[in-house]
Amino acid sequence: MGTKNLFKAIVLFLFAGALMMTSCVKEGPMGLPGLDGKDGVDGTNGQNGVDGTASCIACHNQTNKALISAQFENSVHGEGPNVAYAGARSGCATCHSGNGFVAAKTLGVRDLPANLDKGEPFTCATCHTSHQTFDFANDGPDYALRLTDPLKPYMDNTGSVQIDMGASNICIDCHQPREHAPVANAEGNFTIPNNRFGPHYSTQSVVVEGIWGYTFAQASTAIPGAGSHPHRTAASCNSCHMHDSTNGTVGGHTWNVGPAACSSCHSGINTAEAIQAAKAEYYELFNELGEKLLEKGAMRLTTTGSLEPNPNATVPIDVAGALFNYRLLYGDHSGGIHNPAYAKALLKNSIEALN
Repeated sequence: MGTKNLFKAIVLFLFAGALMMTSCVKEGPMGLPGLDGKDGVDGTNGQNGVDGTASCIACHNQTNKALISAQFENSVHGEGPNVAYAGARSGCATCHSGNGFVAAKTLGVRDLPANLDKGEPFTCATCHTSHQTFDFANDGPDYALRLTDPLKPYMDNTGSVQIDMGASNICIDCHQPREHAPVANAEGNFTIPNNRFGPHYSTQSVVVEGIWGYTFAQASTAIPGAGSHPHRTAASCNSCHMHDSTNGTVGGHTWNVGPAACSSCHSGINTAEAIQAAKAEYYELFNELGEKLLEKGAMRLTTTGSLEPNPNATVPIDVAGALFNYRLLYGDHSGGIHNPAYAKALLKNSIEALN
């Protein structure tokens, strides 16, 4: 190629490159004066949406948490003095340990497998899990209770007994008897098996309901109908035991009943002394029955001066039945308050049978 032609080729190459560089500029030429685009019209402000956590923080806030924690620490459940039972017997762990209760309700069993880890104290998660519904406005708060089904008592072999106390069903699931009333042998007697004879220490469910006590063929005091007492029809465990919730010693998650829980229905019972006075007749009858059972050989004195069932003593069936009633009410631990009419009827008929 000649020098002249080479020079032309170089010029054409540079010119083409300049065109290519010009075509790669990102911004186009400025528009003509007066033809700029107009600003759009401002939109109208919409309404603020509802805070998705508003219904949650009504309960789940630091103030409520601190109060409930203080209450729980002052409760028997929070202290956990009976957790030691959980490791000893698989059947005890169902109610004597927090994780034992959760495991039993999850598995749907009464007695847990022996190798299952158990024995932890109660916590919030023992009784509470996730909410069944979040439509609190229409359904009301369900408190995320782990158990809401009516109670079918362990000791009901017929399957016909069912106790429904609503939100208190989780309470009565543990507070129920573990043994039947005694049955006579061929001679009409009964041998007391051990010093722990009786329905169990937590019998509140059946006492409130007014069932499960031993009945006598001849009795002067009528037994009230099942579920007939106002403490069953118009109240429940939580309505009385959680009535006051403004401090850490009474009501709420302490489950300690204060005078205000009573005076809301009983105008004359507005002090601790008035509550004790209401229990006076019950304790008079209860102590009288204990003395008669001691005389009949069905009970014995311990080294501390308290009464307990007399192991291996063989007594007439009605004496054993009276002992069962004594232990049923002892395990209720309310001084007759849970169901005064039923408790006093059991005591009066038991005393009558021993005279």
